Amino acid sequence: EFSHRPAHRARRADLSPSERAYGGGRYLGFAALGLMLGALILRPRRALPWLGVAAAGLIIAMGSYALDGLADARNAEGLRLRLPFFYVNRVLGYLAEPLNFPVRAVALIATAAAASAGLVAGRRIAGRSLGPAAALLALISVIEVQALQLNPRPMASFELTAWPELEPLAEHPGAMVDLSLAWNTDLETLMGGLTAQVAHGQRIQAVPVERLRYFAPEGQYEVQALALVRDSRPSQRRALRLDPEAYRGDFALLREAGFSRIFVGGIGPYRDIPRSVSACLSGLLGPPEIATDHAMVWPIPEVRYSAEELAGWEAARRREVEAMRRRPPVHRGPGD
Repeated sequence: EFSHRPAHRARRADLSPSERAYGGGRYLGFAALGLMLGALILRPRRALPWLGVAAAGLIIAMGSYALDGLADARNAEGLRLRLPFFYVNRVLGYLAEPLNFPVRAVALIATAAAASAGLVAGRRIAGRSLGPAAALLALISVIEVQALQLNPRPMASFELTAWPELEPLAEHPGAMVDLSLAWNTDLETLMGGLTAQVAHGQRIQAVPVERLRYFAPEGQYEVQALALVRDSRPSQRRALRLDPEAYRGDFALLREAGFSRIFVGGIGPYRDIPRSVSACLSGLLGPPEIATDHAMVWPIPEVRYSAEELAGWEAARRREVEAMRRRPPVHRGPGD
């Protein structure tokens, strides 16, 4: 492999992002396998349990179906060839939840390799410790993986969104309605909403964490049921009505729930706020408390209302929330 590194680099450069994502991080290397074999020879009784862990990780990491290169391997009838983990995952689907990314089980093999290195390092032959040799093989393993894995160098990285303009809000308690999270569920908006909450330090109406938001959607339902949120969505065909009386009930319900501000963060790679959104919300809510190219914050107007009005608004929102619960989940993208 090392003698063909230029060809390996060319092949790695030609891979698509999806092939790199699903193929990267799977290479273990001969040095790691050598450490595991050495542990089996030198300390078999203590190495066998770890080899069992590695075998379990290998069965899981291979996934449910066999591959022929990058394509599915099929039998003479054209059916995909099933691997042992297919049946294990079928049982998991009945008992708990199936594994969506079995490649993560490579971590079990890597852990077993590390334990094997420790077993080899603790052994002495002819009075000499094998620790230096095990350390050298571990170093070679690191270099080998970096050189021959599919992930290109430098490794991909990302930076968390910074919101310095929101930091002063940390000293002014009051929950925030993040309309960006109510409009979009793409990864950029979720990460932006999460870091925005860290910056302003106040509560929001959603849980912007991957997967968890699907199991804790109540805050989003309560906010998305409001006419103000539905009418101000960027893709909404009908324009936001600029009459505050039309949204008295929304303002009252938000204030009753402890919200004091409405936040809109820029979406997309440039973190821009659509001009139509900022113009409509400013026309309805008044001058923003914070206005930058990437973040805008408005105070929620305070309104007067009777107990009967509030009860009617709450009943209407409960009906809308119940209707939303019965609908299939919608995964929105930027601009929706």
